[in-house]
Amino acid sequence: MLIFKSKHKLLVFLTIFLMAFHSLNNVFLAVIISQMIDAAVIGSMQSFLISAGIGLIGFLFFMVIGLLMVKCKTMTIKTINLSVKETMIEDIVYNSKNTEDHSADLSFMTNDLKQLETKGIEAELTIIQLAFTAVFGLVAALYYDIWITLAFFVGAFVPAILSMSFQGRIETSSKQWQQSNATYTNRLKDYFNGIETVRTYQVEDRVISKATEEADKMEDSLMKMNQTVESINQIVTTTAMIFSVIMPFGVGVYRIIQYGVTLGSFMAIVQLSNSITNPIIQIMELLNGYATTSNIRERYFIAKERTEKKLYTNDAKNIPEFSSIKLEELGLKFKEQFIFSDVDLEIQEKDKVLVIGPSGSGKSSLLRIIQQTLPISEGQYLYNGEECNNGLMQQFSLIRQQPLIFNDSIRYNITLGDDFTDEEVMEAVHLAQLDDVIAENGLEYPVGDNGRNLSGGQLQRIEIARALIRKRPIILADEMTSALDEQTASAVRQTLLEIPCTLVEVSHKFTKEELKEYTQVWDVSQF
Repeated sequence: MLIFKSKHKLLVFLTIFLMAFHSLNNVFLAVIISQMIDAAVIGSMQSFLISAGIGLIGFLFFMVIGLLMVKCKTMTIKTINLSVKETMIEDIVYNSKNTEDHSADLSFMTNDLKQLETKGIEAELTIIQLAFTAVFGLVAALYYDIWITLAFFVGAFVPAILSMSFQGRIETSSKQWQQSNATYTNRLKDYFNGIETVRTYQVEDRVISKATEEADKMEDSLMKMNQTVESINQIVTTTAMIFSVIMPFGVGVYRIIQYGVTLGSFMAIVQLSNSITNPIIQIMELLNGYATTSNIRERYFIAKERTEKKLYTNDAKNIPEFSSIKLEELGLKFKEQFIFSDVDLEIQEKDKVLVIGPSGSGKSSLLRIIQQTLPISEGQYLYNGEECNNGLMQQFSLIRQQPLIFNDSIRYNITLGDDFTDEEVMEAVHLAQLDDVIAENGLEYPVGDNGRNLSGGQLQRIEIARALIRKRPIILADEMTSALDEQTASAVRQTLLEIPCTLVEVSHKFTKEELKEYTQVWDVSQF
């Protein structure tokens, strides 16, 4: 269960203890009802008043316990929810295979985890509380009369078995809905991102029609899942009414007539039967909903294991200082076709490498291979002469063609929350030609969603400053000057050529004079 894998086990067990204590409330109610009815049968007002007084004090006490239970329960749900989200964010950041499109991850974090909260975490706590209620009610009822109690218990057990037989159908419908929901989210993101193009070519009606069609498919899957769950619940509820009400009441009347069971005892058992049958029915319904979270729970447990064991961690302490990278007999295949093959490349410390070639020739892919974010199809990757297939991420800084900008301050977008001094930040600002932007706005200036408060060239320079401030031995730059004016581009490029680092730059804008400033020029079209 999710709750027992929580880091805050003391809070979980305190919540369960309070649930157990509060579940005695129904037993206490049955005892008071029995005493009051027996007092009425024998005509004793004194017995009635004593029972009423004890009941008043007892219910106030259980109210206090209930308030404490609610507080602990809500705190438990919050802490577990936060822990689940923290684990999933960590796992996605380190391990997600969706490097370009995170729609599926976003759908999981927003839709699936909300379902896990309501039908998983909350359901587990409610099931435990209902189980205490049912067990305590059964024990108390047996004290009054075993045969009437057994009739109520058997009557509750029959619909429980029936409900369990439907679990497979519920899980199947849940999987279909999750797949449909993920597809819908992805398509919707595509449509919204392409609104400008849609308006340009006046195809709004077609896009609306396609989006509505995808929504219909998703809603149809959701409807079928809900119909399956609700239909099963209806069948189980009807079965429960027959076996949990009609049959045990018949046994009770028989025991009163034939064996002298008191009316007070029978009414106490009737009251306690609600504490047996209703919780069991509710548990079955909750288990049906709980079954819809099986895939979500499985993904979370896998992520939890990975994060606890730190299976993604690169041990940078064991990486020797960079001296060379060799790619021997390198081959890169895309859709069963080689982009290039049997290529030998070598980068030495402080090399300045320019990668050129036509669009689509594999320039950016080559950078990703060097950074080890794209696996090679053939060949060997040698770091300082030794084969190395991962763990080098901290050796690289990356300047992307399309800057990755967070909706935060300029400072945060440069440091990404790392602890750099103001002097280090301003040094990177100066090297990236950002002085004018900082002079006008300051480091705490919010860049806005997708960097809308700054120009494309200013955002590109933030990306460059982010790479420079870390002073890593290798800088990978993919069309880093594409959004810069000629003067700024020249100044930034000159900075990167002069600082003591290894540079591998992809560019399609260069002059013959600039080519001479690089120690190597790789023309990917010749590979």
